[in-house]
Amino acid sequence: MYVRDPINGIDWNHEIGNSYDVTTVEKTILAIPYFFTPFNPISNQLKYEWTINGDEVRTPLSPNMLTLKSGTTKGISNLKLRIENTVKLFLDAEKSLTINLK
Repeated sequence: MYVRDPINGIDWNHEIGNSYDVTTVEKTILAIPYFFTPFNPISNQLKYEWTINGDEVRTPLSPNMLTLKSGTTKGISNLKLRIENTVKLFLDAEKSLTINLK
């Protein structure tokens, strides 16, 4: 997972670890499933399941990107993404991280 900033673009130099601080009004998390087939991250063969604190998030228009907005809400949330290839069995991945809205 990487951060996609509306002004600076994707920060390919820093993969998001186990936690991430959202200090601006809006940040977009970009998921790139390396070593998956098909190689296209937005292929219709890949199913993305985003959850925040265990609640499913409606899949965004681009399923490998999720925009987080801090607004007036502050606190810690658990973000989880599960990616599954719907054609090939046993090709799936999962990542969880803590999001701190400041």
